Amino acid sequence: MPTVEVILSPALCDTFETKDKTIVVVDIFRATSTIAAALMSGVKSVLPILEAEKTITYKSKGYFIAGERNGKPLPNFDFGNSPRLIQNPKLKGEKLALTTTNGTKCFTWAQGTSCKKIYCGSFINIQATAEQIKKEKNSVVILCAGWKNRVNLEDTLYAGALCNMLKMDFDTEGDSSLVAMDVEEIARNKGYLEYLRNSSHYQRLKNYGAEEDMCFALKENQFAKNIVLVNQHLILED
Repeated sequence: MPTVEVILSPALCDTFETKDKTIVVVDIFRATSTIAAALMSGVKSVLPILEAEKTITYKSKGYFIAGERNGKPLPNFDFGNSPRLIQNPKLKGEKLALTTTNGTKCFTWAQGTSCKKIYCGSFINIQATAEQIKKEKNSVVILCAGWKNRVNLEDTLYAGALCNMLKMDFDTEGDSSLVAMDVEEIARNKGYLEYLRNSSHYQRLKNYGAEEDMCFALKENQFAKNIVLVNQHLILED
């Protein structure tokens, strides 16, 4: 039976085996939610980039550029890292280059592994991702972006939700999967938003006026397409 594992922090990446597995990168507040929202609203593709300086160079290559550092929008960028504001009509059919504090570096790391596929994980399309994983029956590693290599609740919650959706068809490997599943069950009973209100990143983004972004990012199954990384770009999977 295929397995599903959870990496609770990027600092633990090198302790997990990813060869020939599917990696699901997740950064709920907010990179992977922004990517999902952008593609949902008609963006052609999203290019995740590690460095802000490199991202700027894509402006001259026909891309719109978006990004943040420490939760705040970058100066001279077209957009920040907001899943609500990225749904802009002028982006329809366009390419977007994105750099963030935590999430985009996880895509960079994943591309350097010998994994089989890389998916973008968000609550916005969690059911589609789960269905695709079940269909492929390939072992999965869920990589939580966290906050500067520290574990955070919102990504752990997503990992637990996905594990709970897969547990009838996949073996859950390691205690991190069990921890994530327990967190999700507690949060679901309380309500995701209520559960996360005291979390560090919720409070950080609240101070920046981004509460609506977080509410949006926790709404499940807003569209029914999986997101896959192909040729360094994240696109909707056929």
